[in-house]
Amino acid sequence: MKSLLLLLGTFILGYLVAIFTSQDDPVVENGPSKSSQSHIKKQDPVAPDPNLHSEEPPVDWFNSDFNGSWIQFIDHLVTLSPKSGAFSAAWQRIHALPLSGQWELFHGALSYRNRGKVKDLISNLIYTLAKEDMPRAQKMFEEMIPHDQAQFGTTFLYGWANGDSKGAWDWLNSVDRSTTGSFLRSDTIMQIKRATIIGMMNDPINSIDVLELALKEEDILFAEQSLDVVIHQLIQKDMDQTLALVDSHPSIADTIVKKAIEHWARTDLPQAANFLMTNEDIASVESAAIVGEMMILNNVSENISQLYSELKRPELKEQLALVAAGHSAQHDLNESIKWVDSIKTRRTKRQAAANVIHKLGFSENMDTHIQFLEIILGTTADARPAYVRSLREWQKTNPDRVNEYVDSLPTDASDLRDQLIWQLNLNLDSKD
Repeated sequence: MKSLLLLLGTFILGYLVAIFTSQDDPVVENGPSKSSQSHIKKQDPVAPDPNLHSEEPPVDWFNSDFNGSWIQFIDHLVTLSPKSGAFSAAWQRIHALPLSGQWELFHGALSYRNRGKVKDLISNLIYTLAKEDMPRAQKMFEEMIPHDQAQFGTTFLYGWANGDSKGAWDWLNSVDRSTTGSFLRSDTIMQIKRATIIGMMNDPINSIDVLELALKEEDILFAEQSLDVVIHQLIQKDMDQTLALVDSHPSIADTIVKKAIEHWARTDLPQAANFLMTNEDIASVESAAIVGEMMILNNVSENISQLYSELKRPELKEQLALVAAGHSAQHDLNESIKWVDSIKTRRTKRQAAANVIHKLGFSENMDTHIQFLEIILGTTADARPAYVRSLREWQKTNPDRVNEYVDSLPTDASDLRDQLIWQLNLNLDSKD
């Protein structure tokens, strides 16, 4: 027993000694022991490799003028994807450059080694410089080689037209085209003149002057198109001033009235109708049609009948009837027939009949079409075009019914019957 107690006491004493001695020499996890550390030499700091460079911060090309750095900028620009944000930001900053910077960038782009990649840049700069700094831009353009003039001439003129419209107009009317190379074609002149017209109209002081210029234009088609633009712009700015031109410029009174009615038809329909009635003598049939169509679109089609009864000029009344007939076809065929029947001019009546047929479509009963044609046009030979158009459509879906109808035409309609047989290529015998 004594020996057992002695053994247990020896074990406990050894355990306590082990604990206290371990606190003086703590174990470092995942690290070398003291003995191994004594054999490792402390290394000196690693010196940077002179051949390795950290990424340079992006260059801000836009703090001032380029100062000769345009090559680096263009090299950077041509690497950007047109869909990238960086590309959009670059163009925004180009537009924000002072003129001196844009001029330096322009000359750099002209001499860039790969012109194909900077064509858009050159074109954009030419437009801006011609608009903002025309005297210098004109001298620059005259010194360009013919190939560059041909490639960028139209853009140059558009910039000029937007910056100094009157100057561009005068130059276009006086330039000797034999000295301008291939860029100044007839269609180009017309395009630029339209731009100058619009540009000059932006200044209300020029409005009447621009009108006079358009009136003097030798190209009749262009003169008419220019007048449309000018009068439209005038009406938007000052209707009273525009209407005063009816008396001072009788040669264009009809155009002014037409444009005024078009404007009011979309903004003040009752005023448009009243103006049409008070200017019947110079109003166009197109104006009557516009008023009628706008009445339908504005769900006041019942006003067409009132306007029709108050108008005196037959051409205007028939145009209203034509519009009303087409509108009535889909919901009241009898009403449509009345409108068509009120038209006395044969050509207009045929047009109205064709409109009604178109509105009816070809999903309804064929007999409805035939009934309409017989009531409106009769069965004489001169009604053949309308019958042919309608029956040709019905041949696609019901050829037997077409044969049956043509064969049933009476003897007094034999001329129409024979022509339909021929034009519709029907296998029917002629009636004597």
